[in-house]
Amino acid sequence: MLFFLACTSAAVARESSTRPFELSGNFVQGGLVVGRTLPGTRVYQDGQALRVSDNGDFLLGFTRDAPETSQLKLQLPGGDVVEQTLQVAARDYRIQRIDGLPPGKVTPRSAEDLAHIRRDTAAVKKARARDDDRLDFLPGFDWPVLGPISGVYGSQRILNGEPRRPHFGVDVAAPVGTPVRAPAAGLVTLADPNM
Repeated sequence: MLFFLACTSAAVARESSTRPFELSGNFVQGGLVVGRTLPGTRVYQDGQALRVSDNGDFLLGFTRDAPETSQLKLQLPGGDVVEQTLQVAARDYRIQRIDGLPPGKVTPRSAEDLAHIRRDTAAVKKARARDDDRLDFLPGFDWPVLGPISGVYGSQRILNGEPRRPHFGVDVAAPVGTPVRAPAAGLVTLADPNM
């Protein structure tokens, strides 16, 4: 998700010499923005505290269905507070409607299917719960593999009238055995060949 946006969307830089911070990134639903401020500043997005590095680097993002504005607040080391309303552009998502499917293909009913879904969900939730003080995002991201894009961020299927969970990644088609590189330095928190 974020990797796709950082690599393929036109980046918009918002900088000013009169403000004690700089922002650069995608001010769009699902977008990722890298910020820099004075060391020791506390940064909040919509009331939620963001992690700020010792050098003043921080990262903020907008959800798939983010509203058209987001509030940024910075508490500077000297006590001053700076606030800015960020404009978030709407994004069009690929929505696919498929009707007439056998009900068992839309809603898994077997105990085995449901147990598998619960295990996968718990593993993903645990992996995403980590909040490490890492700055691996600063140099940017590279494509892990080149090939046709087969799935895009934010796309969604509606099966027999039931909306399914949106896709929160980017899929790249490549032959089996193709080497895949890490898009950036980092820490692998979950690896599963069936996900």
